[in-house]
Amino acid sequence: MTLIIFSPSKEMDTVAGNDLIPQSDPVQAIIKELALKDTTELEKLFKCSAELAQDIYHRYQVINEKTARQAYQVYQGLAFRQIEWDKIDLNYANDHLKILSALYGPISPIQPINPYRLDFNTSLKIKNQSLKSLWKPLYNKVFEEQTVINLASNEFASLLDPKKMQLIQINFYKDIELSIKAPSATSKKLRGALLNYLLQKESLDLNTLKAFKDYEYSYANGDFKNKEINYCLN
Repeated sequence: MTLIIFSPSKEMDTVAGNDLIPQSDPVQAIIKELALKDTTELEKLFKCSAELAQDIYHRYQVINEKTARQAYQVYQGLAFRQIEWDKIDLNYANDHLKILSALYGPISPIQPINPYRLDFNTSLKIKNQSLKSLWKPLYNKVFEEQTVINLASNEFASLLDPKKMQLIQINFYKDIELSIKAPSATSKKLRGALLNYLLQKESLDLNTLKAFKDYEYSYANGDFKNKEINYCLN
């Protein structure tokens, strides 16, 4: 099967739902560790303001309450705002899309989650393991022997072992001849737009990827054999 990986976003909708978050051991171990920390410890851990630390503290105190909503409804970052979920078959998205979360693991867009603050750059230890060390075995088990289209940032995609899967890197270039990548915000919008396009087309083959055009970017070169597909500014 061909799967798409996508980064989560820090920007989240805080409207309450009526579902529970995942109850798996890694998720609950992380929550337990964070829920024990006071605001001063969280401020230092997340390198954030006292106000944000207070918000993080509150979130982890109530995160197991029955207030979760489906992930695609919660994530509201720049990349996610490019996706027209009302035009997408959620069953297809559920089968082919994995959002890579430092808290919840690799999740489908319909997995219920509560808003949270955590990424793989956070220096949190769970039984002397970093978040990457904790999640890496499960991440690679989920994607083992699959074809994986990488629409995630390096922070999240770096957990995957390319030797265990066919990992297809997607690149966006402002100038492909000079190897100048698209600006960060543009790349986020393009990842979201490409995901939106693929899910609406319900096709993940090379011809579909070649036909993508948006924000004045279009296919330049690359294929599955070379494990790289490049788009550039027209």
